[in-house]
Amino acid sequence: MNHSKQNPGLYDVASLLTFAGLSLLVSLYVCLQQPDIYAYILPVFAVLLLSSVHSFNRHHKEFGKKEAQMNERAAFYKGCMIMYFAFSLYLLSISFIFFTIYSYGGYMVVWSCAPLSLLCFFMSLKAEKGLTHMSTDNTPIQTDAV
Repeated sequence: MNHSKQNPGLYDVASLLTFAGLSLLVSLYVCLQQPDIYAYILPVFAVLLLSSVHSFNRHHKEFGKKEAQMNERAAFYKGCMIMYFAFSLYLLSISFIFFTIYSYGGYMVVWSCAPLSLLCFFMSLKAEKGLTHMSTDNTPIQTDAV
């Protein structure tokens, strides 16, 4: 079963976050080997993460304009909420580890990963807000009229 046909928005966000995570791993490896080169590889990670945020916002606006199926919207918001929260914890743990262990390039990693961790956390909260807003919008109105 091809999941990209089922929910293209979640596939777009997940693929961009995957590439961002891989570029972060490469940049951290380079930081361990040559801390001077780390500053040149980090913008690739930041651009991929910001393009993931842009893709999320674009699909979020499309869900507001059109009437999509509830299952598709719920899967998109739940998946994005989980991915962004996990990525936020991942970035926060990397910044703590590099700050405490690696003294030479640790400050640069903290100042680059901590704000991006907050960005991912805010995107997770935005996805949760979209999920709760979606569930409150489509509740049937109960009347006690006979």
